[in-house]
Amino acid sequence: MSIAIQNILSEHSLNLSRLLEYLKLSGWELDEHPNPNIFLCSYSINEQIVKFVIPKDEQIIDYNERIADAINIISSVENREESAVIKSILKLNKDIFNVRLWKGSSIDSISYNDALKIMSSIKKLMQYSASSEQDPRGYFAKPLARGNSFIKNCQLGHTFHGSFGFTIECPEYPINNFLSEFSNDLSTPLTRKIIIRIIKGLNDVKTGSMDKETIFKNVTDGLNANMCEALLEIVDDLKIDVEYSVDWSKNYNISEDSIYKYPVSLGRNDVELLNFIKEQLMPHDHEQVLIIGKVIELKADAIYETKSEKSPHTIKIETLHNNKPIKISLDLNAKDYVKAGNAHFGEKLIEVQGQLQTIGFSYSLDNPRSFKQSTEHSMKTVEITDEIQIKEPQKGLSDWF
Repeated sequence: MSIAIQNILSEHSLNLSRLLEYLKLSGWELDEHPNPNIFLCSYSINEQIVKFVIPKDEQIIDYNERIADAINIISSVENREESAVIKSILKLNKDIFNVRLWKGSSIDSISYNDALKIMSSIKKLMQYSASSEQDPRGYFAKPLARGNSFIKNCQLGHTFHGSFGFTIECPEYPINNFLSEFSNDLSTPLTRKIIIRIIKGLNDVKTGSMDKETIFKNVTDGLNANMCEALLEIVDDLKIDVEYSVDWSKNYNISEDSIYKYPVSLGRNDVELLNFIKEQLMPHDHEQVLIIGKVIELKADAIYETKSEKSPHTIKIETLHNNKPIKISLDLNAKDYVKAGNAHFGEKLIEVQGQLQTIGFSYSLDNPRSFKQSTEHSMKTVEITDEIQIKEPQKGLSDWF
């Protein structure tokens, strides 16, 4: 047994059932052996059959030695380091997001302050990717509930050998209610979609050019302005090149993962395009408005249910703006979200004030306030000026319930 494997196995107990599950998911065949105390494992590669045996009982004296032999053979078949194979087995139910750093050559260490900035940027990248899975937008004033909760369920793993970097362990599969009830694609777990969005966005950047129409179109399943900002904080502000890669959980071997190339490297040559994408997705045409419209979509996150007043829930409103129908996304606190639900199911118009922002062909309302049921009978958007004062009703019993 190599010293490296010996050290890893001494630190981590490699559960036999998890190893067997990994082998099955990787295409190995497990058969009975004439010796009833061991399994025969076989794998076909390049018209040859690779075989080894593993014990059925973790309590036998040479269990670790036999497992070490198995890891050595698996690593040869997969053409990966033994430590990487062990990590994949230990984290079988998790996607692992890897961030490797360098400045022209490998980095052995970085300053404490730079490490904090990089971790903050990685957090934002994943947080706003998760927010876009709740509601695809070009820009977010702050993370949505799904983004906040996703990050809380992630864990920081070991840095990897040979250079400096970080590994982020995504929430483990399966998680109760982890499939979005608002998604038509129930075959892909939410945590997988969040990482695929990042990898797809990075691949978009590596195309080397992008027009405005493509940038707006890619918001559906790619980068938003906040994600671009997070990427720029490392490659532009800190002048550090980054390689992003993923160790996909074998529990969800979805063909969609292979569409995009990884690992993906970002450096100084990508800064100009990242800035261009970010600029196009930042909100423009700020207007302070009063909106009267109808609630057409409710997007409270059933997956990450929270009672926190600080975690916004998303709704979509249909209204008229410059005599044209538009749909506006906005985030509400829990109390106003209940009001929106009652208005939606009661088919009542609502009114809300805020800052209307335009991103491409989409609209959002920042800093929403004074959300309530409207006494008006038609939809419209009214710009708020010094001459227009929106009067609040006298306090009294709510007519929402």
